[in-house]
Amino acid sequence: MNLGTRNFHLLCCFTYSVLCIAWSARVGPQFSWDYLHYHLYIVQAWWEHRLPDELFAASGQGYLNPLPHLPFYAAYLATPQNSLLGTLIMAFLHSSNLWLLHLISSQLIGTESPMRRFVVVCSVILGALSPGFLFELGTSYTDIIVSIPALAAMLALLLWMRRATETSWWLLHLSGILAGIAVGLKPSLLVFCGALAIAILCLTPTRRLLPVFWRVALSGTLGGLLAGGPHAWMLWQAFANPVFPLFNGVFQSPWFPPVNLVAERFIPQNFFEALMFPFNMADSGKRSSFEAMTVDIRPVYLLGLLVLWGLYRILAKLLRQSGRSARMPDLEKLFWISFLIFIPAWIQTSGNIRYAIQSLLLLGPAIGLLAMKLGERRHFIGMFAILLPITGQAALATNLNTPNILGYNTKAWARPWFALDIPAPLDTTPAYYLSIQTQGYASLLHLFPEGSRFFNLVGQTTLPPDHVVLNHMRKDKENLKLEFRSLYAPLTIAGKTQTLESSISSQNALLSDYGYRVNESNCGVIKIQVPEFNLYSCALEMSPMNQQEQEKRQGIDRRIAYWEQKCPDIFKPSGFWSLQATETRRRFYPGTDFQMIAIADGSLLARDNFNSTRPLIHLEDANEKKLLDSCPPRKSR
Repeated sequence: MNLGTRNFHLLCCFTYSVLCIAWSARVGPQFSWDYLHYHLYIVQAWWEHRLPDELFAASGQGYLNPLPHLPFYAAYLATPQNSLLGTLIMAFLHSSNLWLLHLISSQLIGTESPMRRFVVVCSVILGALSPGFLFELGTSYTDIIVSIPALAAMLALLLWMRRATETSWWLLHLSGILAGIAVGLKPSLLVFCGALAIAILCLTPTRRLLPVFWRVALSGTLGGLLAGGPHAWMLWQAFANPVFPLFNGVFQSPWFPPVNLVAERFIPQNFFEALMFPFNMADSGKRSSFEAMTVDIRPVYLLGLLVLWGLYRILAKLLRQSGRSARMPDLEKLFWISFLIFIPAWIQTSGNIRYAIQSLLLLGPAIGLLAMKLGERRHFIGMFAILLPITGQAALATNLNTPNILGYNTKAWARPWFALDIPAPLDTTPAYYLSIQTQGYASLLHLFPEGSRFFNLVGQTTLPPDHVVLNHMRKDKENLKLEFRSLYAPLTIAGKTQTLESSISSQNALLSDYGYRVNESNCGVIKIQVPEFNLYSCALEMSPMNQQEQEKRQGIDRRIAYWEQKCPDIFKPSGFWSLQATETRRRFYPGTDFQMIAIADGSLLARDNFNSTRPLIHLEDANEKKLLDSCPPRKSR
């Protein structure tokens, strides 16, 4: 690498970091659902050895690998009174994704001419306009952290292929270790790293296949054990499931229902839907790969360029009947094979853009590579081919997509991460807080008096009252000599928020299945000023349910179980408990984002939480008459 090339790389990487920091300053800190629920708790619980004794403080998410959460936790501790400064620190760290993307693009496209350098820079910018990357940039999410070793693994593999000699085996080993680290930190990276492994084996000559295979397998296993082995071993010892509570249908741990938790809301239901997935990503009326609006025109644009490139090659062959076409370099073959393996595998396993940050970043170099080929002789064609999607995606990123429509505070230089006002005596006396909503708020634990405990009693994966986890939690409470208290976020309906007094009936309903009710004379309001909302907390007392009410609820649960068995692909995973409200009883299905609701008149309904515009689906009337002969469709989009 000569001095001019090195300076080019350094200047580009510096610029990418500045752009990432500027974007995060514009958007501001994001107090996301996951951040409040478990992002801080995971590291604290690991550091204080709370696991596995403290069960389900943050529902199932509390058992994820804590290591990828460490960078944000460190930034949080370093900037407790300045959330935007912490955000900018994380944005700088996350910008290393673009450094790696730049080096990958340089390997694929080259930097030997001004035109190639221009396309390299444009490829990185186009990759950075990925909605998933922009959404997580500077935040507490870990997908954008684990993408760093994944992209580094691809870069090391490209470097190895450029000089695949006996003295460069270390690059192949490094690639395997980095890929294994990515998978060990977050198993969702298995799809990307598996695609890389398959691609390199496809390109390896038969005589070298065995040495390459065992090196890839051993180095990948080593990386996985380094990053995920200790945590998996702890989970295995405690729960007989190394990825607890995930895939418990396989491991059958008694500490969780025997189900596999796999979010399927974005997975296509048939081959045609899978083919339409790139087009749906470009449709602002769809939510094909994320919970909110994240329009991405790059996949469909890449398809268009591939078609155009194919026609160009055919035409060139017809016009030049003599002469051989240039052979595609192995680096490009590796890139395209891994890319073409990953995309359909990702769509069929999750379809969530958060789990594909590293590959959706690579859309930039993919488009840049084709633009360079199309503009090989006429540079203006290549410039047009790369600048057009940048312009379109940039307009979407700055005007339409999710990071800009959630209304984050962009002027928060002086605001802390949290500003909590806990009333006396809760500010000094520890308690055992039972969260009775989907959100567990376990990330707030470190702001409560030392010795306090959290338990996510009611949520998407609500456990039966007699479950082993609940029995363990009650024993834990007795051993610690703590009182049970509720932790409840008031509902806002038609712009009106529940007061503490009006929330009592809602709290009692949610607690009733478990034999508790609130002590109305011992309640308080926990004010969370940053972000702004309140939590209500009341002391709990025993309140056994009468026989008649118990039988009524059992009857509703039997009706729900009928539809679970009839429509296992719609209402899954089954095996969780129902949630009792004042007027309704409902059960959530986190795999498909459906829920079943028994309303006051006895009718049984189903609702697609993910598609809020879809009307309620009537399953049974008030007399328990079945209103559907078949199962409701999963999607109506």
